[in-house]
Amino acid sequence: MTQQEELSDLVAIKNELLSLLEPLDDARINQVPFPGSWTAGQLGEHLLKSYRAIDLPKVQAIPSQRLADEKASQIDSVFLDFTTKYQPPEFIVPSTGRISGRELLEGLRNAADGIAAYVNEHDLSFTCPEFEVIGFGELTAQEWIRFLTAHSKRHVRQLKNILSHL
Repeated sequence: MTQQEELSDLVAIKNELLSLLEPLDDARINQVPFPGSWTAGQLGEHLLKSYRAIDLPKVQAIPSQRLADEKASQIDSVFLDFTTKYQPPEFIVPSTGRISGRELLEGLRNAADGIAAYVNEHDLSFTCPEFEVIGFGELTAQEWIRFLTAHSKRHVRQLKNILSHL
């Protein structure tokens, strides 16, 4: 994918996520849909934490020795395989307390818009050596964007399932 296609994909999934969460009041956003499930708010908070975890403007960038999107299909194959369940790393596990829908939506919108602005203004071909992902190793900035987008797609699907049970 080109950088502009990555941006378009990211914006589309952000818009879908927000359109699913916006109609929910705080009671519904915090309602457990079925035993063992996150609430819609927890799912949103998990995504928000993942968006904030990689602060690309502050990441050390080094010239990449490979194609900027070389691992994109590998990322998609992991995150878009809906038959496998993963345990998130502790730093992006959602809280167990009550989540404010308004604050969550504002945070998601701001974080995703910040990422989109970064994509619009920067070359994403550099490698980010200070962040490695188990199974993927070092990623380029473009692959980080693909990672966030595929991760969001996975959870938008999960959110639709949660909403069908509310």
